[in-house]
Amino acid sequence: MKNDKEMSKDRKRSLIERLNSGPVICAEGFLFEIEKRGYMASGEFVPMVSLEHPEALENLHRDFQHAGSDIVQAFTYNGHREKMRVIGKEKLLEPLNRSALKIAKNGEQ
Repeated sequence: MKNDKEMSKDRKRSLIERLNSGPVICAEGFLFEIEKRGYMASGEFVPMVSLEHPEALENLHRDFQHAGSDIVQAFTYNGHREKMRVIGKEKLLEPLNRSALKIAKNGEQ
């Protein structure tokens, strides 16, 4: 696992430089982990967590980084116009995605 100094140095390099120097790790598993932590149930519209429980998503980003993820990914799964229209929440499309992006951006340590 990288120490804080190594992680800080990595963030200052471009993505291409980082890819050229070796593997770059991107954690995945938001859907299952958010469900496991009790912020949604199977079948629910998952991305709403970025609006309803942003602190849970912030914590998950930190946990993924602590586990060794080099990349912070915005949790926008199913956050698209068609799905939002089906569940009657189309008006929340932009706020939902902006919130997920803001949480991911703020999660960069």
